Amino acid sequence: VFFALPELYILQQGNGRAALCLAYLQIFASIVLYVKVQIYARRSDLELLCILACSLYCSQIFHATGHQCQFSALQYNAAFVGFETFSWWRGFALMMANTWASHILVVLLMAVLYARRGAKDRATGYLAFGLTFSVQSLCVMVCCMLHGRHLMVWGVFAPKFIFNSVALVLTDVLLLFTYAI
Repeated sequence: VFFALPELYILQQGNGRAALCLAYLQIFASIVLYVKVQIYARRSDLELLCILACSLYCSQIFHATGHQCQFSALQYNAAFVGFETFSWWRGFALMMANTWASHILVVLLMAVLYARRGAKDRATGYLAFGLTFSVQSLCVMVCCMLHGRHLMVWGVFAPKFIFNSVALVLTDVLLLFTYAI
């Protein structure tokens, strides 16, 4: 059942509470797996596998909440929620918080999981988590390079590259911020 959750996301078509419930159920199951690895196995390779799973949840939750890597698919309504007057900066912050909430929450989850660990273990975990986003961005860059003369390079590949780049920068900044605390 655990591995069928991405297919259930697709059936929900990125909308509704069921997709988010499935995403949080998957994160909860990975936390339980992480704790069991810490208590019983004490193996670093299984711990890195849990970190990889957490980094993949960012993308899953991003798409499960109805987001896409297209500028026309940004949820602009989030900029107008909660206030009677509009401010450009507040609207920008609300829209970015809506768009990148999955990445923010998973980085905070990593901070909680590594809160009581030593500095070396925290650094290793954070580097492994950040490395997964760097590898994703590298793969997207290679794909953009290979499809540079493709007809849809500006419609498909360039927005994906920009969204992955923003996700990488945001994740790295949040990891540095949570590591410094």
